[in-house]
Amino acid sequence: MSNKYFKTVLAIMLLSVLLLQVVPPTIAQTNTNNIRVELHGPSVIGTMNQAEYSATLIDPDNRAWDYSIWITAANDSGASPLKELPANGTLSSGNDTFLFNITAMQRSGELEIHVNCTSGTLYYEKVQPITVVTPIVFNVELNNPSNVIIKNATVQFLVNGEEIDFQTIQSIPARQGTTVSAEWISADKEPGWYDSTIRVDLNGDGVIDTDVGDMIVEDRFYIEGGSDWVFALTVLIGLAALVIGFGLITKRKIR
Repeated sequence: MSNKYFKTVLAIMLLSVLLLQVVPPTIAQTNTNNIRVELHGPSVIGTMNQAEYSATLIDPDNRAWDYSIWITAANDSGASPLKELPANGTLSSGNDTFLFNITAMQRSGELEIHVNCTSGTLYYEKVQPITVVTPIVFNVELNNPSNVIIKNATVQFLVNGEEIDFQTIQSIPARQGTTVSAEWISADKEPGWYDSTIRVDLNGDGVIDTDVGDMIVEDRFYIEGGSDWVFALTVLIGLAALVIGFGLITKRKIR
C-alpha cells in the first residue's frame, strides 16, 4: 500500500450481529425421524470473541433429553467448549430451550457447533458451521477537560451509512477520560474504500448539536485485497476545546 493511503486509512467497528434462524447449511445425524433442533445466534463471530446462542429441541413426544455442546475447528486453540469438556444439561417437556456460549479460536477460519442430544437409545446431533473472522477494532477516546461531569453521552458508529454499534457512556468525570471500543466483524470485507462516521452526543438527547460540543467525525478507510492491511485509529475528543486529533496506534494484517 502506498503512503498516500496511510493518511486516510481508519480501522473500524462492529458488524451488526447477524441473527440466524436455523442457518444453512447444517448437518444432522439421528436414529429418529421426528426430532430437530433450531439454533439461533450469530453466523459470523470474531476471533477470541464470545457469542451466545439459543437452541430449541422440538420433540412431538415430549421426552426428556440430555444434551452436550462442543465446538470443533481445524485449529481450535483458544476455543471453548471443546469435546473434552462440553457444556451439558437436561431438557424436558416445557423446558426445551436452552442458552449456551461459545468462544471462537485465535485464528480466522470456520468452526462447527455440535449440539448432541440423547434420550435412552435415541440420539440427535446437529452440526452448525460458523464463520470466524479477525475483527477490525475502532477506539474512541473521550476526554473531558471541563470541571463538570458528562453524563449519558452516546457514541454511534456507522460504516457506509449503516449503524454497526451504539454505546452509552454513563459518566465521564471532570478532567478525566474514557475509551469506547467497537469491533467490525464481517465476512464480506471486499477490497476498496469504506466511509466511516462517528456521532458523539454529549447529553444523549438524540440531537447532534455541534454548538454545544456534539460531534460528527467522518472519514474513510481502505481495505486492500490480498494483503488486507488495516489500521486501528484513536480519535481524541476534547469536550471543551473541541479539538479532534487522529493518530494511528496499531497496524496489523487481517488474515
